[in-house]
Amino acid sequence: MLDDQETRSPSATNTALLRDMAEFQSSFALLVSALQSYLVTRSPSFRFEYNALAQANQNAWQELVAKQEFLTANQRTRFNEIANRRIEFFRLPPQMFEIVESDRYRQELFLLKTQAEPLAEDMLSQLDQIVTDQQLMLAQELKKANRSLNQAQWQTLIGGIFALILAIAMAFWLRRQIAEPIKRLTVVTRRLQDGDLSVKAAVNSTDEVGELADSFNCMSGQLQHAFVTLEDKVRERTAQLATANQEIQALNQKLKTENLRMSAQLDIVRQMQHLILPKAEELQCIEGLDIAGFMEPADEVGGDYYDVLYSDGVVTIGIGDVTGHGLESGILMLMTQMGVRTLKEIRETDPIRFLDTLNRTIYKNVQRMNSDKNLTLAILNYAQNQVSISGQHEETIVVRKGGKIERIDTINLGFPIGLEYEISEFIHHTLVQLNPGDGIVLYTDGITEAETINRIQYGIEKLCQVVRQNWQKSAEEIKQAVIDDVRRHIGQQKVFDDITLLVLKQQ
Repeated sequence: MLDDQETRSPSATNTALLRDMAEFQSSFALLVSALQSYLVTRSPSFRFEYNALAQANQNAWQELVAKQEFLTANQRTRFNEIANRRIEFFRLPPQMFEIVESDRYRQELFLLKTQAEPLAEDMLSQLDQIVTDQQLMLAQELKKANRSLNQAQWQTLIGGIFALILAIAMAFWLRRQIAEPIKRLTVVTRRLQDGDLSVKAAVNSTDEVGELADSFNCMSGQLQHAFVTLEDKVRERTAQLATANQEIQALNQKLKTENLRMSAQLDIVRQMQHLILPKAEELQCIEGLDIAGFMEPADEVGGDYYDVLYSDGVVTIGIGDVTGHGLESGILMLMTQMGVRTLKEIRETDPIRFLDTLNRTIYKNVQRMNSDKNLTLAILNYAQNQVSISGQHEETIVVRKGGKIERIDTINLGFPIGLEYEISEFIHHTLVQLNPGDGIVLYTDGITEAETINRIQYGIEKLCQVVRQNWQKSAEEIKQAVIDDVRRHIGQQKVFDDITLLVLKQQ
C-alpha cells in the first residue's frame, strides 16, 4: 500500500495518507518487538510497552479507517486484507499471556523441573537406600559398622555437594544464555523507541534469543529505510506541490486577463444592443398608438429582443427570447434585429415568407457559429385598427378598453427560429381587431417566471391583474406599474432571466 501511495499525485490528502500509513507500520513493528520481549522475559515493563504500543497502533488504524475513501481500488483490497489479519493477530496475545504467565512459561525451566530435579531426587533416594543398607549391615556386623557408616556419610556429603554444584551451574548457565541477552535487547529496544534507528542488537547465539535479536535488527533496518524514504518522498511531494501552486497562480492570472478581455467584448455587445433599441421619440412619432417598451438583461448581455418599426403606415413589432444569455445569445439577438429590419425594408408583408426567410438566415448563421442557440419570436403587423400575429412566443395579451383581458396562445402560430431549416409548414397567423382604448401587451418569460426567494413565480395571472388595474393610464405608466410590481415580487432574490415588456394602446 505504501508503494502504491508513493506513486499517486502529490496532493495534501495523498501526502497525509502516506504519513498515516508509515505511522501505522512503525507502531505495529514496535508492538511485535515488545510482545516478543515479554514472551521471553515476562518483564512487566515489556507488557506495559506492548499495551501502550497497541493503543498507538489502534489510533493510527482509526486514522486510516477515517481516510479509506481516498484509497485506490487496489489499496482498498489490501486494506481489507490487513483489517482481517489484524483482527486475527490481536486474538493471539491474550492466549500467549495466559501460557507465559503459567508455571510452564519457559521450555528450559520446564526441562529443569521435569528432568534435572527428578534426577537429583532419584540420586538422593539412591543415597538414602545406601544409608539404609549400611545401617542393616551395621546391625549385622557391629564391628564393621563404624567404618561403613563413615564411608556412607562421606559418600552422602560428596553427592549432596555435587548435586548443589550442578544446580548452581545450571542456574548460572540459564541466566547467562537467556536473561542477559534479553536485558541487552531491552536496552536496544529503548534506544529504538527514543528514535535511534541505527541501533543494532548483538547476535551471539543461534537459539531463539539469537533469532529474536536477528529479527530485531531486520526490523530496525526496515524502519530506518522507511523513514529515510518517507522523508525523501515528502520533500519530493512538497516540491511538486510548490510547482503545481505556481502553475495554478499562473493560470489564475491568465483567467483574470481573459475575463477582462471577455468583459470588454461583452460590454461592446451590450452597448450595441441598447443602441438598436427603439428610441422614445421614434415611438412618439407613430400616429394613433401609445407605445412604451422596457428591456433589462439578467447579465451584461441579454438574450431578449424587441423592436418597433414604422413605415408606409404599417407598424411592425417583433418580440423574442433567445435560449440562455451571454455573448452567443446577444449576437443572435443582434442578427434577429437586423434580419427583421431588412425584411421590413424590402416590404415583405406575407407573414409566412417573412418568418421562413428569417429562420433560414438565422439557422445558417447558427450552424456556422457551431452553436445550439435558438429563439422564440412573434411578429405583429398593425395597420388600420387591425393586428396580424404570427410566430411562436409567449401568450399575447389583448386588453379591451374597459380592462377586459383576452389571451392568445401562439404555440400553433410558428416554430422556434434557428432550430430547423424548414419551418414554413408550421407558420400561421391570426387577426385581432382593435378599437379606440384597446391594446396589446407583449412580454418574455423573464416576467412570468420571476421568482421570490421561496421560488414562487410571478405568473401570467398576476401580470394580467396589474395590467387590468392600470389600463386607464398611459402606456408608459402601465409599463412602469408592471415592472415595479415584478421587482417587489422578486425582492432580494437574484434576477436569473432577462426581463422585456412592451405595451401598445390604440388612442
